[in-house]
Amino acid sequence: MYTLQYRFRQESNGRFTKWYTVSKHLTVKEGRQALGQHVTEFASFDARLITSDGDTLGAYKYTQLG
Repeated sequence: MYTLQYRFRQESNGRFTKWYTVSKHLTVKEGRQALGQHVTEFASFDARLITSDGDTLGAYKYTQLG
């Protein structure tokens, strides 16, 4: 089982929030596809795909240009 989590910058203080669970997936491929669905939700965010043991498989940073 793989879990997609994200955190975003708060507008008021510019700090990142805690990690939020977005979705859970059976395969890494499904987790990566889910990441693409959430890219436009925030101007700047971090995302990570973790295993059921809590190991991070991939970490992503996204910042919208412009």
